[in-house]
Amino acid sequence: MENKLPVETLVEECGENRERKCKLKDLSDKEEGIRDISSPKRLRDRQALFPAKVTNVSLLEKSDQSESGGKIMTSESLSSPGCLKHDSDMKPQTSPACQDHDKAGQMKSLATREQNQKNAAYNLGVAEAIRSHKNEKPEFYKSFLFDKRPLSPAFNALKQEEYSRSLLKQMDNRQQNEIKQRQYRELMDRLEQVQLTEELAVQRAKFLKDKMEETQCYKRALDAQIKNKPSRLPPFEPDSSEPIFGKNEGELMVEKHKREQNYMKHQLEAAANLKRKAILHQLVDQRRDLQMLQRTQREHVADRTAELERVKRINQCLQEDWERCAAMKKQRDLEEKAFERASDKLFLLDQCEKYRRCKQCQRRTSNVGESNLWPLNKFLPGSRLLV
Repeated sequence: MENKLPVETLVEECGENRERKCKLKDLSDKEEGIRDISSPKRLRDRQALFPAKVTNVSLLEKSDQSESGGKIMTSESLSSPGCLKHDSDMKPQTSPACQDHDKAGQMKSLATREQNQKNAAYNLGVAEAIRSHKNEKPEFYKSFLFDKRPLSPAFNALKQEEYSRSLLKQMDNRQQNEIKQRQYRELMDRLEQVQLTEELAVQRAKFLKDKMEETQCYKRALDAQIKNKPSRLPPFEPDSSEPIFGKNEGELMVEKHKREQNYMKHQLEAAANLKRKAILHQLVDQRRDLQMLQRTQREHVADRTAELERVKRINQCLQEDWERCAAMKKQRDLEEKAFERASDKLFLLDQCEKYRRCKQCQRRTSNVGESNLWPLNKFLPGSRLLV
């Protein structure tokens, strides 16, 4: 037992050193993961500069290690030169009695190594799948907005200031670009308006010129027609046996007279119809006005009657109120006069003087047992007064 104690302590120390190293490595891996996640731009630059290297441990294994409290060791931590060197240093210090324990530990470490190799292969496949998915969709949003986001830590204050300055600069640039674009649009609108006015002026001048040319052309054509107009008079016949003018004027005059009579008859009928329609419209308007006046008169009479009823009701209410107030005033006057007349016998003692009382006990005649002594002070309760 005395020989086994130092070996066990050494083995435990070796195990503690291994666990401490593995925990430190896990913490460093976590910090690297956080640093990589917090700076995606730096990660993209690094991926552009150097080829991607796949390690045996992925983020899934790191999450599993964080959940299990850092007890599971990775293949890198097991195959690290520090741990192997420490094992080689510890081997000669073991005693022959603990060889079985060493063999069991070696077998356990081999089993753990095989399991870690399997995990590494699985993580390698997952990493390849993630890389292929990222290559298919290289652009995606890596930032989110949280409504209830906690405050940023102190070491990110400088980055936040830098980000805020860059954002303000972007906002200023955007505002300047918007102002320039608005000015450019206004300038283009003004130029377009000027161009439109010039085009309209040119079109109007062309229209006036064409109109003048057309007018001149019509004038020349009319002048030519008037100049070349043939004479409509019959040829001169000095010895004509029959009249030349007025041969068929009789029939034309008869037809004209009939046509004029028809026109006059039609006009008289139209005038009579118009006059009849005007009279009918006038009668309809008069009837409508009369009905409107009668309805207005009835409404006025009804309103007047309602107003008179309201005034009568108000006067009656006022008269009743006045009579009630007068009766109340009369009652108050009577009460005041009665109070003035009864001022000598206002208190109960004055009123009870006519009743005989026991001179020995000074009790009431009903002899209930209550005291009739009043306090000798200047305050008297209202119940002792006779109203």
